[in-house]
Amino acid sequence: MKAKLLAVTFALLMAAPTAVIAQSSTVERVDLDTDTPLVAEGAIDEYAESGSVEREMDRYAMTVAYHDEMDGQDYYSPSMATESGHEWFVVCYEEDVDREYRFYVPSEYFTPVTEEGVESRTSGVTADFEPTSDRKYTAVTMTLDEPGCHVFPVSKVSTTVFGHWESSVDRITDVTGASDWTIPGFGGGAEWQHIDGSTLDSETTVAIEQPRENLTVQYRVSTDGDERWRPVPEEQSSSDPVHTMVREGETGTTYVVSDTTDSPQVRWTTGDTGVTGTSSSVVDDVMTGINETIDDISSILP
Repeated sequence: MKAKLLAVTFALLMAAPTAVIAQSSTVERVDLDTDTPLVAEGAIDEYAESGSVEREMDRYAMTVAYHDEMDGQDYYSPSMATESGHEWFVVCYEEDVDREYRFYVPSEYFTPVTEEGVESRTSGVTADFEPTSDRKYTAVTMTLDEPGCHVFPVSKVSTTVFGHWESSVDRITDVTGASDWTIPGFGGGAEWQHIDGSTLDSETTVAIEQPRENLTVQYRVSTDGDERWRPVPEEQSSSDPVHTMVREGETGTTYVVSDTTDSPQVRWTTGDTGVTGTSSSVVDDVMTGINETIDDISSILP
């Protein structure tokens, strides 16, 4: 009987290290979401007054901050020549525990944007930025495993466009029903011509009677029901379903060429596209938010 007990005990001891390794190899996920200190009303008010806010967490050993400028901060000094167009989201981590964190940053700091693999200026940590479904926050996800301060740039383009968004809402409210309002730089200037994907599927190549240098050509991408427009490249690319080309001796004609059997819709214009013509994902997501908000407000007008 004693021999059997010894055998069972030995087997349990041998199995224990395997269980511990399996558990330790799994990175813990912590979704702070609206428990992120920057969400608190007092933090938002402080940022609105001073352009800078810093808050310590109670449960986890870290500090979360957002700064318009980095003057007076010890953890990073931006280059005035190349980084003057940024604001800064900062996480100072004080633990040796490997965890994946998701923070919510309210839109009062910057307009929700999509950016993948944003690199910290002070470490090798990267963060993914993604708008929440209600576009009230940007969810920022990163994995931290050792003490350090991680400084992530946020383009000021987003905050600039957000100001235009606020003015657009005010203007819709003032005119209550008028449909001929415009905001300079936010579309309306360019008249887009469209090429259906089915047309490209059947014909493979569609001619546009314009020189390529006069054109802005984009194709549509739909992600989770959201519409995006991306620039059509001038050469064939494995990451794009269409491209443009010019035949020798036909400089006045641009051809849109399909590289797939399931072509997207394509649009083109020779006009001024304003902000909507840029390929920046920051502006792209801001514009989506503007359009969604305008649609919501317009639906309640008489």
